[in-house]
Amino acid sequence: MKRWRFGKVGRVALLAVFLTMSVPFYATAVVNPDPPPLVMPTYIDISNFKLTDPPANCDVEYKFDSGDIDSGAPGTYVMTFEDVKRCDDPTLFGDVTVTVVISEGNKVAFSIEGGKTGVVYVKGGPGGNLYDYRADYPGGVTADSNLTTPESAFAVSHVSFCLCADAGVQKNWEFTAPAGADAGWTYKAYYTEDLTEPVDWTEVALADADMDGVYTATTTHDEDAEIWWKWKVYDGMTVLFESAVFGPETLTAPGPHTNDFTIVLKEWEFTAPDAFADRGYDYKAYYTEDPDAEPVVWVAVDLADPDMDGVWTGKTLFDVDAEIWWKWRVYDGMDVVFESDVFGPETLAAPGPHANDFCLALKTWMWAPDEALLEFFDEIALSAFYTLDGENYIEVELVEDEGAFYAETYFECGTEIDYYFEVSATYGGSVIWSYTSPESTEVIEGQETVENVFVEARTLKSFELTARAEPAGGTYYAAWAPTAVGPWYEILLTPDAVIPNLYVGDFDPAVLSLSGMEIYWKFYDAEWSTSVFGPETLSGMSMVNEYERNGVTRTIGYWQTHVCMAEHVFNEKLSATVDLGWTTLYSIEEVTAVLNYPQMDGANRLSNFNKAKLQTSRQLVAAILNEGLGTSVPMIDWYGTDMSIIEAARLALASGNLADIRMIGGLLDDFNNSGTEEWLPDWKPDCWNNANPQLARMLGAVGWPAVKGAL
Repeated sequence: MKRWRFGKVGRVALLAVFLTMSVPFYATAVVNPDPPPLVMPTYIDISNFKLTDPPANCDVEYKFDSGDIDSGAPGTYVMTFEDVKRCDDPTLFGDVTVTVVISEGNKVAFSIEGGKTGVVYVKGGPGGNLYDYRADYPGGVTADSNLTTPESAFAVSHVSFCLCADAGVQKNWEFTAPAGADAGWTYKAYYTEDLTEPVDWTEVALADADMDGVYTATTTHDEDAEIWWKWKVYDGMTVLFESAVFGPETLTAPGPHTNDFTIVLKEWEFTAPDAFADRGYDYKAYYTEDPDAEPVVWVAVDLADPDMDGVWTGKTLFDVDAEIWWKWRVYDGMDVVFESDVFGPETLAAPGPHANDFCLALKTWMWAPDEALLEFFDEIALSAFYTLDGENYIEVELVEDEGAFYAETYFECGTEIDYYFEVSATYGGSVIWSYTSPESTEVIEGQETVENVFVEARTLKSFELTARAEPAGGTYYAAWAPTAVGPWYEILLTPDAVIPNLYVGDFDPAVLSLSGMEIYWKFYDAEWSTSVFGPETLSGMSMVNEYERNGVTRTIGYWQTHVCMAEHVFNEKLSATVDLGWTTLYSIEEVTAVLNYPQMDGANRLSNFNKAKLQTSRQLVAAILNEGLGTSVPMIDWYGTDMSIIEAARLALASGNLADIRMIGGLLDDFNNSGTEEWLPDWKPDCWNNANPQLARMLGAVGWPAVKGAL
């Protein structure tokens, strides 16, 4: 049974239905107009008579006024009067609904629901008829008909009642708004006497008259009525909160019965990275009260950023002491961009509010390599690895787009990570570059993007060739390759400005300087080349690949039999002169005699000193011929003076110091054997490889007397 409560004033609302026939609002209110009224009226000849005046003497007059009815027009009129004093207890109140049916202009029938009346006054014209039921019907009446104005010519202008409400049980509703609630929220209770679907819920609007945050209302119910109830909180038409259904409760007399309810406000706050501002992402919080359910039921909370500061907020309402778990999500349309861990549990104790905030930081991983790297390698793979616990690493693969590598990850603000980069690159189907950066530690904070840029480590790579031989074609080269068979990348070697016989090549900074790069290399000129060295992995700050080319030399055994080649060098490169320090040779015969002296006549009869002298002289002649091939002669410290080994040999032979003679002879032998595998220069005569021992002995025999005579 509905009870409308809007305040302490008797008459509040009018529902008017104008009909062409006299039909009451309720079926029980249909009154046969033919029977006479239950009591005879008393004429009141007072134009402004009220039921609170004698002889009625009612406490309150409940009135259908001229503004509530259409005077003289047939119709049915219904009014509900709230807070009418109860018939059994004037300290209690109830709601009473009165239906008035006007017919024939001056006839009135009425019916009452929820109460009774002791007096009815029907006014028309200058006065009216007073129907007083109290003497014949002490408890009052609920209906009567054929009440009229004093004369049929006078249309009904208003009808007044002296009402009391039926006995019932009062129900008090109290809802304590949560701390932090928005001012525009509204609160309502709902009750029903039957839970059969569909449930007919009666709404009870609650009000906070004294502004203390407690919203109240009172309803009246039949004695021993059994009700179930629930509570709702609204933001406009949106239901923010709906409680469980409580009950049943039997409303026993005398009452009143009070139902109170308290909830707790939960505030959600998500701080997004600045970079998300123009991406159109959506933000949500999710909570559950049972994380162990299968499946878990997550309730979504939509978040909004009305002031456009990147902080997305929302509010939800919970029962006091509710225990919840929660998480956060960021959406790009239907795609989940980010999902946090699950937090909780949290007990939402009164009064609240409880606030959960979350700050998301954006971390970008980037690398913009030189264009030369992208062109050189077949494929480059770059990943970052980070760990939150120092043990378990998570890989982030960087994706290449238009020459730059990029990836994003998201972290809760304040997260500390350790991270490093790994890069690998292939050439010809094989990985030839692999590098792992040093590990770094970082705390990720704030809404600004945290950028990590991969910087490839570089190793200063250079090539140095020490060569006593002049390069064929005038230039030495180094070359490197990603595989043992090429392709080869050439590096020009230039003479060092300070160190003689040293040729230096600049490294290729775009590719060749990459730490972790695996290479092969070689040195060469137009006619000569080393073998291929490698593989070698570049590491550290700098690396030098060195090679020493001793220069082309030939031994005594070559020169003493290859007379044609010796004569060509003697004449073309040495100007037909060989200075031995103790004598000078001016002919190929004398040169051949020294080289072949052990086979010369009387050589075995020479003194040991002269034998040693001639043996060292043989080495010196070979060294001078080797120098004539274009080979640089080593420098030595000869008694505190830097000089070539040839100059030192001349001094030793001239000095007559046998120890020095023998010592320098050994050094000359080492030099003459140092470049025997090197190619002879391209200016060599066609006979360079012709050995003729017989001719050598013949020529030596011709020159031997001069040599022997100089001893």
